[in-house]
Amino acid sequence: MVILAINSASFTGRLALINEQKVVEEKHWKACNNESEYLLPAIIELLKVSDLGFNDLDKIVVISGPGPFTALRVSIAVANTLAYALNKPVVGVSLMEYWKNIYKGDFILNAGQNRIFYKNVIIDFDEFLREFDIKKELSGELREDQIEKIKKAGIKWIDVENLPSFGQAVLTLAQNNFKGYDEKEIVAPLYFSAPQITKSTKTYK
Repeated sequence: MVILAINSASFTGRLALINEQKVVEEKHWKACNNESEYLLPAIIELLKVSDLGFNDLDKIVVISGPGPFTALRVSIAVANTLAYALNKPVVGVSLMEYWKNIYKGDFILNAGQNRIFYKNVIIDFDEFLREFDIKKELSGELREDQIEKIKKAGIKWIDVENLPSFGQAVLTLAQNNFKGYDEKEIVAPLYFSAPQITKSTKTYK
């Protein structure tokens, strides 16, 4: 079984190809709102260097969020389209569940507008810094300036580079037969708060 995994919910975009035994190939890039131009060519390149084609894929896995509005919608649209076109299942994994698979300690996620997600609660980042026990270790998905504040507060920060890779995390899920995750026909994006989308006032005849 060959699985394509996509993650654009993080500050670093990630792709991985895995089979039942190993991570075949991985690719990552610094996310900068360029997924609409970058993602599909990156997938094609990943398949090419692995000597594989789209028809070799057996399953699509995508991090369903929460994450940046545009980047998340692009990756989920690509995952859903590939699954539909290839008639293959697609599995959505939340960013929280992904982190539970790569880090067993406390983790925090940027929730936008100087807010963070910590232990199933969204709170102000500065409030979190005042209350967190500095004797504990911490990891997660934060902006660089937030990570610097974490370190200045005396909290030991575990960089994501020191944790299992995206491909390794998906491989673990695959070896557990994605227990607890539903194979779907379509994955919907998750957000910390509902996106503010301005409705068009135009009328069409």
